[in-house]
Amino acid sequence: MDGRSRGWQLVIGCLVISAAGCATKSSLSYGKHLVRAQDLAPEVLERFASFNAKPKGQPGVVVDTEDWKGDVLRASSQANPYRIVVTIRGVAQRQGDVTARVDSGWALGDGVTRILPTPHVRSKDAQAGDRIELVSVSAPLSFKDDRDVAPTIGYAGSTNLRVDGMSVEVWSGLGRPGWLESLRSMTLLLTGLAFLSLAIWWRSR
Repeated sequence: MDGRSRGWQLVIGCLVISAAGCATKSSLSYGKHLVRAQDLAPEVLERFASFNAKPKGQPGVVVDTEDWKGDVLRASSQANPYRIVVTIRGVAQRQGDVTARVDSGWALGDGVTRILPTPHVRSKDAQAGDRIELVSVSAPLSFKDDRDVAPTIGYAGSTNLRVDGMSVEVWSGLGRPGWLESLRSMTLLLTGLAFLSLAIWWRSR
């Protein structure tokens, strides 16, 4: 094997090591800047617990929510998009799956609220007494102009979970990709380099 082929093998080997390093560090971010973080007050959690204990309508149909509205913030059109991240913490009450649903939205003023429905968040195969943390992330929303807005959430209920903490974060800007996305990009690059190395080696024979 000539020096050129060995050189390409060395380059590919270094990239593989770099990709492995990326897999050990999660750079997941919901945005570029954390605008606000707030823990919900105990009285809000009590309202949510009372709501969760009420009989609901048909399974799978959300007929009502218990709502919360945060403080007003100034959204900049230069910092788009914005996301609301809700973290729900609690204890599994019995063995089995744990689920929760929180719809996020924005109060835009004049009684107008833009709701961003979100799917259920789930933790599978929990054991009774397990500490559970569920994260619900809203769809991104961009504002055409600078304006005063307030984050809102609509708690639609949870199953098999005694909620004892909940926090709401507002993120702005585009976040960095997580390590899975970075690893996927690195894999595509490595594949292309491998084919290029084989082509160079074949022509040098």
